[in-house]
Amino acid sequence: MNDIFPLMKFAKTTAQEFPNPEALMGLISQYAGSQSESAAQSSHWKHFAAETQLTTSADGLISRIQGIGFGDYNESPLLWPFGILNFVTYFPFLKIPMPAFFKSLRLLIQLKAPMFSYDGFRHACLMAQLTPYLRRLALANPTSKPVVCLIGDGWGLLSALIKKSFPEVRIVIVDLGKVLSFSCMFLQDRFPLGTFTVLDESATKLPESDFTFIPAEKIRNLFSITDSLDFAINVASMQEMDHHWIEFYFQWLRRGLKSGALFYCCNRESKTLPDGSMAVFSQYPWKSADRILLDEEPSFYRWFFAPGKTERNVSIVGVKIPFMHKFDGDNRHRIVELSRLLE
Repeated sequence: MNDIFPLMKFAKTTAQEFPNPEALMGLISQYAGSQSESAAQSSHWKHFAAETQLTTSADGLISRIQGIGFGDYNESPLLWPFGILNFVTYFPFLKIPMPAFFKSLRLLIQLKAPMFSYDGFRHACLMAQLTPYLRRLALANPTSKPVVCLIGDGWGLLSALIKKSFPEVRIVIVDLGKVLSFSCMFLQDRFPLGTFTVLDESATKLPESDFTFIPAEKIRNLFSITDSLDFAINVASMQEMDHHWIEFYFQWLRRGLKSGALFYCCNRESKTLPDGSMAVFSQYPWKSADRILLDEEPSFYRWFFAPGKTERNVSIVGVKIPFMHKFDGDNRHRIVELSRLLE
């Protein structure tokens, strides 16, 4: 097995060993092995798609895992010093609930996910940031199973942290079908007693499954799912979308979120895509009637330590700091109650 990210080490090696092999094999056969472009792909994903592969042999053996462009979880011991530098340099500036942060680090260990990559650290921070809102959601729905929707979750690590922290929550993941293959495999491996469904485009309501996967290629046919979502999350993926897809997802959320439900959006303030188009946070289709609860630069999404040298090394008093990199633009996160879409 070509396991380029140590996070993706599984006790299972054939699709048939997973709780819902039909869901996994369906995603792999329809999307993961395909080299063809999807209408849901932006120029960003057209750039990375060819390098993202998850394939199986004729007997169901998972023969290749290679995910590019949605998280680097490499945690070779040689990289631990960089991970420790992330912790040390960020710690004085973090504006997140620290008990929830340390709990998330413990959950990363339980999930056999690395802490010492920047992405592992960032996910622990994200979970800590979201915990107070998710806790209130759980307390407000003691006899039901609230639905949390993640638009783009890569390997599924944030979904896993939410499910570990709030087992009663149902998770819905919307992503490109090829990427869903990875999150479907990871989550089935880490939650062997869970229930998993790939939603058919003819569905009129969400299933009761612990995890529901919706391929972005079919999302335009699922406008009938209204008033179903209790919380929505998008982290670092709208910044990679063409503007018409951002417009679509805002419309979909304004229909799909229940009254009073919240949307957490964390993306680059401005990002230039490979085709030269730009995704600009302030130009997302926000409305004046949206109620904003939080709007600022995230305290955990400003720099990262990694090997190598780039033009984006952080400078202090004109001196570039070795291995300390800036992102190619500032980030912003917002928690907002979206106004309803008028029919």
